[in-house]
Amino acid sequence: MLESKMQNQKIPLAIDCDPGIDDAWALLLAAAMPEFDVRLLSPVAGNVDYVYTSENLRRLAAWYGLPGKLGRGASQALEISRIDAGDIHGKGGMAGFDLPPTERPFEQAWSWDLLYEEACRAEAEGGLLVLAIGPLTNLALALEKYPDLAAKLRGLVLMGGSAGPGNHGPYAEFNIACDPHAAQLVFESELNLAMVSLDVTHAAALQREEMQALCAIDTPYSPLLKAIASFMPEQAVLHDALAAAYLVNPELISWEEVEIRCECEDDVHLGQTVFSFSGRRFERFTFPPLCERTSRPLHLLSRSVNREAYVGELERRLNALKK
Repeated sequence: MLESKMQNQKIPLAIDCDPGIDDAWALLLAAAMPEFDVRLLSPVAGNVDYVYTSENLRRLAAWYGLPGKLGRGASQALEISRIDAGDIHGKGGMAGFDLPPTERPFEQAWSWDLLYEEACRAEAEGGLLVLAIGPLTNLALALEKYPDLAAKLRGLVLMGGSAGPGNHGPYAEFNIACDPHAAQLVFESELNLAMVSLDVTHAAALQREEMQALCAIDTPYSPLLKAIASFMPEQAVLHDALAAAYLVNPELISWEEVEIRCECEDDVHLGQTVFSFSGRRFERFTFPPLCERTSRPLHLLSRSVNREAYVGELERRLNALKK
């Protein structure tokens, strides 16, 4: 009876992000995912400065109707100077679009404290799943402060890293490059994780005609999506949206079990993700509830994507938000 109840209940979810135009897409998908119960939303400095990522998250959460507590996140990396991608996302992070204002407040507590609180609360519900689509600073701080946190989380789905070239220099993917020391702390932890990597998000790039068709779906958020589309090149790579779409459609991505290390010493390769491949492949994977967790941590790297199914998932979720 308990197993049947857990299969039917919503999965508790925390989202850590740095909005960001592709974060705006990912958060919109989260608003159209009734399979999940969003418990916590946390901003972190990344795509743009924290003053923008935090305000963007606050406004997006209110506009999209996303539930959950708004935690205060990290405004700088653990050890290195801040980098950003304002040239990709626009100065304020939203492709020049003015998000509707809101009075929705942040919690007084830090996001890493709230994450632990929500993880403890969700243990009896199969465990809290974390979607991290920005630098991993907040999560690293949580793992450092609460050594038992990894064992309380159902798993981590992250957008970051690359098994091929980077997009912040030749080696490093941007989210990991923003805080490589935080990434290494996460990779060294006992946390089960699935990495949606840059090489796979690029393989899922949308053609301009596909973006136009998605933007033509009449939702209250179409003006933002159209602004984002006009800000992007011919091929639109919605990195974070793929990670979010995977949550509701595990058929989208195939995986391989790996060991992951982040380069933190060599300045030339700083932020590069280095993998040891096991050869153990998964055509489909979802994190099981805590009661079914294995003793050793499982680290998975994305290996391929069903691009057509991904585009179809974006279309289905947007249609669910129609006016």
